Amino acid sequence: MSKWNWKKAFFLLLFINILILITFSVIIFISPDNRSFTIQKQEQIGEPVFHLQTTKEELNGFINHYLEKELGDSPIDYTVLLTEQVELIGQLPVFDRKVQMTLTFVPEALENGDILLTQKSIRIGQLNLPVTYVMNVVNKSYKFPEWVELYPNERVIYIHLTKMKLKNDLRIMAKTIDLENDLLEFSVRLDDQ
Repeated sequence: MSKWNWKKAFFLLLFINILILITFSVIIFISPDNRSFTIQKQEQIGEPVFHLQTTKEELNGFINHYLEKELGDSPIDYTVLLTEQVELIGQLPVFDRKVQMTLTFVPEALENGDILLTQKSIRIGQLNLPVTYVMNVVNKSYKFPEWVELYPNERVIYIHLTKMKLKNDLRIMAKTIDLENDLLEFSVRLDDQ
């Protein structure tokens, strides 16, 4: 090949590399969701029907069974695991591959019966990406129930547990979430609305 062809090939390869870097940078630094969350005031829900105390293991089974039923036809697969914290484990589509992802949260039972998950750590394959970016991607890529909201800028997931409708007009309210001591307490109430 002549000297001129090597120069063309070099600059073509350089152009392609720059184009890939620009594309990847734009994807990473897309403006995040600017919503902010506020803790909802407690709705008027009927008197407690009963109080429920459970363990992490039992609640793991319930949560993942619910997600499987709710999102059974979704092409995206994720699970929730309660350990010393709450872990959201799934796979992110990156180009033509799936990359393992784990988001770790600290749970808090709010006075209104909802749950606030504050982001603690994040792992995506071997990459260390900005948390707000990853939460934005998760928010756009995954189908969550309507009563689950992600707020990437605040690094929290707000679970409107009191808006989760169960059969027979029952509502669940979180009372205590102490994962270290395996103490999870909820009250189940009749919905008067």
